[in-house]
Amino acid sequence: MLKAKTTRKVYDNAGNEWDVHGWYLLKNGWEYWQLEPVDANGDMFGFVMGFAHEFGTFNIHEIEPHVVSATEGGGLWDLAPPSDGDWVGWSWSDNEGEEL
Repeated sequence: MLKAKTTRKVYDNAGNEWDVHGWYLLKNGWEYWQLEPVDANGDMFGFVMGFAHEFGTFNIHEIEPHVVSATEGGGLWDLAPPSDGDWVGWSWSDNEGEEL
């Protein structure tokens, strides 16, 4: 499992600021954006772009077998920001993120 060294700040379309800890692309094309550190059970809060676009809790151990690509830390600067259900993109903050 990946360990984040830095986060990247992003603003959703409601103006809320989030710390992105990691990004996961699954075999089905769904994207999981990790917005909190992973807890001891492998649970984390995040934003999912799939059949529906929604916030929720997911478990890294459940999605891990289906992950085809993932990044965190400096790799987050290679990604376009998430988008909401109407495909309007969020925006990255100019802030460099946080060292963990």
